[in-house]
Amino acid sequence: KKLLINQFHDIIPGSSINLVYQSTHKEYIEIHNGCDILIQEASKELFEDSKDSFVLVNTLSYPWTGTIDIPENFKKYEILDQHGKKVDTQLKENHLIGLVNLPPLSFTTFKKGEVLEKVLDVNKNLVLENNLVRYEFDDSGRLKSCFDKESNQEFVDGFGNILSLYEDIPNNWDAWDIDFFYREALIETASIIDIIPGVKGEFYQDIKFMFKIGNSRIKQKISLNSFSKRLDFNTKVDWNEKHKMLRVYFPVNIRSDQASFDIQYGYVKRNTHRNTSWDKAKFEVVGHKYADLSDYDNGVALMNDCKYGYMIHDNIIDLNLLRSPNNPDPDADKGDHNFTYSFFPHKNDLINSEVISEASCLNQYPLLFNGVKSLNKIPLFLESGGLELSVLKKAEKKGCLVFRIVEKLGCNTKGFLYGSGQIIECDLIEWNQIGEKIEIKEKLELNFKPFEIRTFFLKNI
Repeated sequence: KKLLINQFHDIIPGSSINLVYQSTHKEYIEIHNGCDILIQEASKELFEDSKDSFVLVNTLSYPWTGTIDIPENFKKYEILDQHGKKVDTQLKENHLIGLVNLPPLSFTTFKKGEVLEKVLDVNKNLVLENNLVRYEFDDSGRLKSCFDKESNQEFVDGFGNILSLYEDIPNNWDAWDIDFFYREALIETASIIDIIPGVKGEFYQDIKFMFKIGNSRIKQKISLNSFSKRLDFNTKVDWNEKHKMLRVYFPVNIRSDQASFDIQYGYVKRNTHRNTSWDKAKFEVVGHKYADLSDYDNGVALMNDCKYGYMIHDNIIDLNLLRSPNNPDPDADKGDHNFTYSFFPHKNDLINSEVISEASCLNQYPLLFNGVKSLNKIPLFLESGGLELSVLKKAEKKGCLVFRIVEKLGCNTKGFLYGSGQIIECDLIEWNQIGEKIEIKEKLELNFKPFEIRTFFLKNI
């Protein structure tokens, strides 16, 4: 009940009165604690105790490749995967990280190997580079180059990662509106305070910058892994503004008359020009996990893990980071914030790139269970480049499971469902059966129309 109330449309975006947030903050803590208890109870059913092992759960329909924090009790040891192969590890500040590759919809067990000594390497350069891409920063913390080694192309047109502070006084509805003229009210851009040596290892490296802007402070840890072109900007802000808006933008060497913006089960397209009054009125666009500007050969996506307002004009990709309205809450958003946005150059257009899977991986890290091992498998496995298993849960009114599959690319897409049991297609609210019983005998072929959403009962696992 509390969760439903706290999803009210004024509570989520921060446009309620202050008294509401005094209550909801306490209730969110209770909700999170309750979820943690449920997860731990589920782990007792799913896994066996094993003090020298831990399990990573990838709930995505995509492979998850990235760095994870190794539990403290494994810090001095080699880490072995379930096949006995050694996992690449390195020190990052005062803890150990590992490079893992997790299959979609999987439980993966890792265990201790031999005692291992690690040395922390320091990165004193303003360059982050792997075999795919080279990023260069200047001593003001600006991104001055993104050179893609695969396409032999520069993707930044000028300077990127420009943190900008604008006056934010809309004509109406202080906490709800952003008016087009804000771009004419630039106050300042962030100035560098300090450059902190980062970490440099075999598969992970980072740079750290400290900025001042207005009455606020920004700390960024900018990181690159060896397996991807995705550049992550982990950002901490001590926000102390009133009627100001913080944004970041990147000018890129891509031109297209339309850009794509992520929504829950697909994406929408908006014009990047201002040729008509209608185009001008659509200057700010929602994007859940990414906004992408692509031509037929290449593109750039700007991803985020909790910031959803984008502006793309010509070749500028701009993301809204923070606001500070005065009404109805005079203290709206003041204090500490922690979020990540990511710059991702890629080959081909959106649907033929890795943007959707990369954005999903940024937003959904694996769950880690320490002191256990797994002999189980997730009851369903989906094999497809364009289909996503978005829901797997207990049915609302029946003694079975429900799962939902969606087509994300806007294409006619084929996939294969692996598992066992009977499935029956139903409507979205799980009230009415709309298909015949189908027996899954290890593998079932599925065909979906563009952006189609289908829901099924699953019985007799």
